Amino acid sequence: MIDYIEISLDNYKVTPFFTHCKPFPCKLNMYGWESFILEGCKEMEVFWRPEDKTLKVKGSLPYFLQGHNFIFGRESFINCVEYLQSILGVGLWNAVVNEFEYGCIFPVTGKPSGYIRNHSASLHSALMLNERGRDKGAFRWWEDSKGMALKLYDAGKNIKMKQGLKAREVIESCGYDATKNYLKFEIHTKQPATLNDGKILRLETLQNPSFLLHLNDAVIQQYKRLHPMATLVPSTDKKKLSALGIVLSCYALDQMDKGIPLPEMRKNIYSFINQQEVFSTKDRDSRKATIKRAFDKLVLSDTSRWDLSEDIKRALIKEERP
Repeated sequence: MIDYIEISLDNYKVTPFFTHCKPFPCKLNMYGWESFILEGCKEMEVFWRPEDKTLKVKGSLPYFLQGHNFIFGRESFINCVEYLQSILGVGLWNAVVNEFEYGCIFPVTGKPSGYIRNHSASLHSALMLNERGRDKGAFRWWEDSKGMALKLYDAGKNIKMKQGLKAREVIESCGYDATKNYLKFEIHTKQPATLNDGKILRLETLQNPSFLLHLNDAVIQQYKRLHPMATLVPSTDKKKLSALGIVLSCYALDQMDKGIPLPEMRKNIYSFINQQEVFSTKDRDSRKATIKRAFDKLVLSDTSRWDLSEDIKRALIKEERP
């Protein structure tokens, strides 16, 4: 689904209708922009610069049209754009998309906080983690230097916190079940051209079924930049679980949570051993051998219980089926 979006029209020949808008002050007023709030189920922001007849519209399309983002398929997207066109009196389909969000909501069997905490940026993914203290366990996002952000959050908690009883009843009619746990995974790009072969992305392209399938693939590929934490297979023989093995297991779990693989961990420990000047070459080799034997006893599960790949694929196919 498409959620937040910012679009612009340059050198538009017709002045939009602002009858249904109310002015609001903002810093852009200093630079010749007129700013308005367009009221729907939730507000959209509209900006107009008379000097060069530039129009900008931004906000969450699903929240504006229906008051929630639990589901918002292609038909709803088209209806929302056409509704905006009718009340602003302008054609928007040729507008340039400056940034937008695209993703999906899906049920999970465990607590959402477990999935969120056990995802990290993969090694060499060039992603930086962002997480506010108040959001810990409920929302986590990663950003790179090319304007791409990946977001993972507790969609069920979001609905319960933001929606009143009447609104929740509406969402329930769309398939929401308050007894289930839900996650949302989405991408937020500030450089939409990167998803359109380097070309300017127009609003009309976002309703093209083939392009929606392309966005589905983009979401799946972006998710691969994240690392769902692997699980260590517990030892069934207590004789093999030494004190060193216990400490190493705790260290490994912590490092895997940060997306660092076992070989990289071992390399880091070797580096630490090499830095100890008190050791002779024989001392270093002996301790490295001990560490290697301890690492060799660690066994990773074949799959991660936190992996959301298949959940995301199913949700994207279900919602954006042309």
